[in-house]
Amino acid sequence: MEAQVNVLIESAQNRLDESWRMLQLAMAQVDDTLLWKRPAPSMMTLGNQLLHMRGNMQQYIVAGFGQTADLRQRDQEFLLHQDRNKQQMMTALETTIVAAKEALSSSNALQWTRNQTIQGFQLSGAEAVMHAVEHFAYHTGQVAFWVKLSTQKDLGFYAHHDLTQTNPKNEKSC
Repeated sequence: MEAQVNVLIESAQNRLDESWRMLQLAMAQVDDTLLWKRPAPSMMTLGNQLLHMRGNMQQYIVAGFGQTADLRQRDQEFLLHQDRNKQQMMTALETTIVAAKEALSSSNALQWTRNQTIQGFQLSGAEAVMHAVEHFAYHTGQVAFWVKLSTQKDLGFYAHHDLTQTNPKNEKSC
């Protein structure tokens, strides 16, 4: 069981790192003037996206999965906080990602299978982690789209990788 948990931990951390890498590339293309601009009245600003991503990861992985106090104030994530700049927002999000990865690293098999209530939902630890990783990737994609649309720039997420490669035929089957 320990080997399976280690694979889950490593996979979740790798997916968080990949989304973080893409988010950094996207956010490097914008300055503080775009941070709090709404693309449409019903949409979140980039700053709100960053706040929301941080709040969700804090609630699901750091607090829920890691069993620390849940201090999330979700409604605050959707308000304009124009006193905060991009660097402050990215630093705060990075701190939360590090805390989430630490919670994953120090976890045990029981945490992955134990049921808990997070945001009113009954979830296993594995479901909580999967939700947070998926949520982070989803909003990273929204940020990337908004940045591409606003700047008219290719973000080069895989500029140094040949994405035309096909998968080698696996000789072994499971």
